Amino acid sequence: MKRKALVTIILLGTVVSIIYFKNVNDDYGFVGTYIDGEYASNIPSKDDGYVVEKIVCDNEANATWDYKKWGLLLTNVKKKAKCNVYFTKDDIANSIKANLDTTGKCPVVDDTGKTKLSGPETENALICSIPDDYGTSYYYRGPVQNNYVYFAGFYWRIMRINGDGSIRMIYDGTMAHENSESTEDKIIGYSVFNDKSGDNAYVGYM
Repeated sequence: MKRKALVTIILLGTVVSIIYFKNVNDDYGFVGTYIDGEYASNIPSKDDGYVVEKIVCDNEANATWDYKKWGLLLTNVKKKAKCNVYFTKDDIANSIKANLDTTGKCPVVDDTGKTKLSGPETENALICSIPDDYGTSYYYRGPVQNNYVYFAGFYWRIMRINGDGSIRMIYDGTMAHENSESTEDKIIGYSVFNDKSGDNAYVGYM
């Protein structure tokens, strides 16, 4: 089945260009799709576990991938342009999502979008999910021990995978510290939030 994607309207000076994501197997279409290095006749769906590795366009066109709307956004379009979008599996994100808790121990999101918490999680190490503005976020909850990442000579801990596929991490020091361990090594540095205190305007975030 051929897949159609979103319509994007782009302002180029005083010219309005309507660029649309044609069927990728159209001979006169704008977009070619490659999945894991192989040409494909359709784009993968948003929930297939793929991310965009790179986008290559001709005729000086610029392109970015809109993860929220799951479509291609083109800019600097001076004439008809062809773009090749390269998708690859997000192995880290997919391995985390594969361990999503299905036993009902994660917090529940009600019809109003609020998360119901009964209290802190001290026994179970969980991977839970929650809707966000870009799709579904996956996050660690409880005394987890399998979210360490060694990168650039330091240890980090994965906290969350956002709905757009990006990953949030927190610095953990020069070694993999245990949960609740208090040490100066986990601190990058100190900075003053605000050096003035004579008025309420200087306290908190504005």
